[in-house]
Amino acid sequence: MTMHRIKLAGAVLLLLSAALPMSSCSHFEDAEGNRVTVAEGEAVPEGVQKVVTYNYAFEDFDAAEAADWLLPAAFLWPLLVAGLLWRWSQGPVAVMLRLAEPVLLVGSAYLIAALVAWGERPEAGAYVAFAALAIYAGAAVWEDVRCVRAWWQDRRSGLPPQASPTAAT
Repeated sequence: MTMHRIKLAGAVLLLLSAALPMSSCSHFEDAEGNRVTVAEGEAVPEGVQKVVTYNYAFEDFDAAEAADWLLPAAFLWPLLVAGLLWRWSQGPVAVMLRLAEPVLLVGSAYLIAALVAWGERPEAGAYVAFAALAIYAGAAVWEDVRCVRAWWQDRRSGLPPQASPTAAT
């Protein structure tokens, strides 16, 4: 499997993680629906149930708010960048995209961490999202190292640059 395909798999996994719960909160309610405070380690009174609320990435998304558009960008940019790097594997566009990837990865991780912080416990979506970012980042670093090595070898040999240093991956 090529590094590009691994990056693409990480990007798709990140997008799919947006549909899963990112975090959860819980509290106790009595039969009438009133909140009941139960200290940790204390026995739950009879008739009181634990209620768990799951938080999803886009449940509070408001299309009219400009800042809310950062959230879909945090989940979608890897697909866009992977597609553009597939099309332009060398040249100034590829260099700019490769330089932007670490910044975008950190931004996505920060936004996802902020989503998780809204709840008490991280849930499946958070774990899948962070795993997807790690997969994408690992493949991006490996691909970048191969490109830099190919560029360095071409520069040292005095030959014209290869058609595509990532074509063999």
